[in-house]
Amino acid sequence: MIYSADYNRRCDFKSINKEQCKDVTQSCFGEQWKGSLTGHYYGAAYSLEYKRNKGELYWDTNKESSYIRDMTLEELRTQYYKKFEELKALDILRGSFLRVDGVDEHTFG
Repeated sequence: MIYSADYNRRCDFKSINKEQCKDVTQSCFGEQWKGSLTGHYYGAAYSLEYKRNKGELYWDTNKESSYIRDMTLEELRTQYYKKFEELKALDILRGSFLRVDGVDEHTFG
């Protein structure tokens, strides 16, 4: 999907030849493109309503993209700082944040 700058129009597309079009949405920076890491922890109301742990961690870089969900606050903090150091050491991190109950606990970039 591609949205217009004002988000009023959406264009969906499907490639005719996947192999020929695989790089159509790649950054012009190629392998030099740096990604992001985001961690969220939600309050007790969320946990009660959805009956699961409240921590989520997402990352998207030129090397990998993944996520971890259903973590306690301590698990989230541990995983966030571990992944932060890993991506920063590889010099593939553009920015990151760890947000706990709507308050930024850590930001980078």
